[in-house]
Amino acid sequence: MTVLWTLLPHTATIVTTNTIIATIPTCVSPTTSTVYGSISLCGAPAATYPSPTTGQITCTQPADAPSESVNAFHHIEADDTQGTAFEGCIFAGPSDSTTLSRGTHQCGTSTGVSLSSRKDAAARLIGFTYAGTYSPLFQDYFITRIASTAQTDIQSWGVLNNSVFTTLGGCGAQA
Repeated sequence: MTVLWTLLPHTATIVTTNTIIATIPTCVSPTTSTVYGSISLCGAPAATYPSPTTGQITCTQPADAPSESVNAFHHIEADDTQGTAFEGCIFAGPSDSTTLSRGTHQCGTSTGVSLSSRKDAAARLIGFTYAGTYSPLFQDYFITRIASTAQTDIQSWGVLNNSVFTTLGGCGAQA
């Protein structure tokens, strides 16, 4: 004889707690405060969050900074296996961008800080390189590699500002 039990549908509530370890605790300062939405908190990789969060990250503007420069939180995310290439506060101003393969070009306009200027400043700060092709038509780079993460046939680098794709490239999008 075989007996089968049929159970009524159940509803369960599952509560999880995520512990996130910050890797850059020094990017918090009491001087200048900027609130960002849909990004990870200071120093914790975005992949550790189950969903986007809102956090407040504070960065200090150096006293000798030129008036057109800004000091703000910047995040460069690589692929799933390599994680974060850079995350923290970065001081940047208008600048030319240089890639190993395409030389130095003015990035966007000469006023204001572009998202690519922040990438360039992060590269100089921690010593990673990047590569890309320059388009005179768009006055912008098409980035093909940042640090050791290169684009593939199915993955490419994109420019997001507050977790939203920009309508301009990194040289045109103002920070």
